[in-house]
Amino acid sequence: MSNVKLVKLDNRVFRVPLSSFTKTIYTNKSNTENITPDKENAELFILRVPCEIDYRGAIIGKKGATKLKIMRESGVKEIFIPSSDLDEDIVIKGYDEESLQHARDLIYKIIEEIQSKETNRPTHFLSLPLMDPDFMVKVERLYDDWMELSTDKDFLASIMMPPKCLHLTICTMCLRNESEIKKATNLMRSLSSQVYDMLNTHSALLKIKGLALMKGTIKNARVVYAEVQKEQSYNTIIEVSKFLIDRFRKEGILIKEAEDKEILLHATLLNTKYYNNKQKNTYDATEIFEQYGNTNFGNVLLRNFSLCVMGTKNAEMGYKSIEKISLP
Repeated sequence: MSNVKLVKLDNRVFRVPLSSFTKTIYTNKSNTENITPDKENAELFILRVPCEIDYRGAIIGKKGATKLKIMRESGVKEIFIPSSDLDEDIVIKGYDEESLQHARDLIYKIIEEIQSKETNRPTHFLSLPLMDPDFMVKVERLYDDWMELSTDKDFLASIMMPPKCLHLTICTMCLRNESEIKKATNLMRSLSSQVYDMLNTHSALLKIKGLALMKGTIKNARVVYAEVQKEQSYNTIIEVSKFLIDRFRKEGILIKEAEDKEILLHATLLNTKYYNNKQKNTYDATEIFEQYGNTNFGNVLLRNFSLCVMGTKNAEMGYKSIEKISLP
């Protein structure tokens, strides 16, 4: 009985081999998909869904919540997701073709959303490197003082921005291929003289003073940065930055920040995302703010706008730059 299914036709009942129920479904997700009878339960059918290992966690969700939601919405009996060390398909079990396909489509939707985020993930950022020697020395001395205070020196050391990597981020962008990278670098070269003229041959100086939080609280800090004061060349730098962002957008380059988002010039000093243990993502910066919250870093001379590659932070070399616009 386990290898046959009873099928009623008119007033008669036939025993039909389970293999006869295999069918191919054509969808826009793949060329063919096989829905087959479940050999362990004659009432159920099976649909196998290919899924890369990297996406399985998102389909399971926190404590299995996403998987349960898919089952609830589609009406399938079960979804079996293989462990990360097995290169196998996701197996969906259900009572009918429609519910199986519905569950499959919900899984594909999750995968497509992840892929969309990956495709549009920032790859480069436009910045103002803070390579002023006096500023870098002050930051290094500050780091030394913080290390003396800290009871968790390894953690603190891992979340410090290396002095040679210090910068002010203007915007992040997604350059998805060599053609877009070339478009961005060519655009920067073509705008170099205009940027120079906007500064009217004056040196670009910014005053940096005080500490502030980007995320978290002082006791549970995630990002600590040095504040840029709204004096010296501040307004001019903001004007030039907006000009560059506008030109990038007009060239069809994908800028990640919203058009109406205000530019916040800041120099990140601590960022807990640099720590490789995701279980610990905050730092108690109470003593840092009590003793150094009003640190005056002085006037910082800006040398250039730099288009840098995401993820290339190097303590000795700084970020990898692929194009620059020199400042007076």
